[in-house]
Amino acid sequence: HLKTISEGQKASLVGQIKDLQEQYELVQKDLMDREEKLRKLESASRGGSNQGLQGVDFVYMKNVMMKFMEVVGTQGRGQEAAALLPVLATLFQANAEEFQLMKKWLSGRG
Repeated sequence: HLKTISEGQKASLVGQIKDLQEQYELVQKDLMDREEKLRKLESASRGGSNQGLQGVDFVYMKNVMMKFMEVVGTQGRGQEAAALLPVLATLFQANAEEFQLMKKWLSGRG
């Protein structure tokens, strides 16, 4: 047996459905906003341009820099110094123009 519902009950159910749909849409919007904020935070933590040297191993950076300074002033070790330039550029997050300046500086010493 199917129970017959009154027009008042039907209107009440329709109203409840509309309320639930509105709540669902608000929750969906809130979820999308939170996901966007999370994406922005994750992007920033992965090294956005304003993040400086976050995540760089400073002991490794120091060792590379010390080796570079050792070989840059030593006759016959120019290739070794040149090989360290891309490593330094990466550690210092140098852009292409800055890397070219580093190469120019090194080639002017030889």
